[in-house]
Amino acid sequence: MKTKFFNRVNDIQVYSNNKCIFTVDRGYDDKKVIDYLYRNDASFIIRSKGIRDVYYEGEKMSFS
Repeated sequence: MKTKFFNRVNDIQVYSNNKCIFTVDRGYDDKKVIDYLYRNDASFIIRSKGIRDVYYEGEKMSFS
């Protein structure tokens, strides 16, 4: 698990009063990271690797 990453996210959110956008590379495009950022009300951009399916408003969408 990416515990150190999650701890830094919390630190940055507290320090910046959650006025930040996290940008991360392909190693972080997994469900746990996306879920963590989403549940902690973080704005984020993640460069994805390969083909991914995402669900938006209940609809499955593919992006590559």
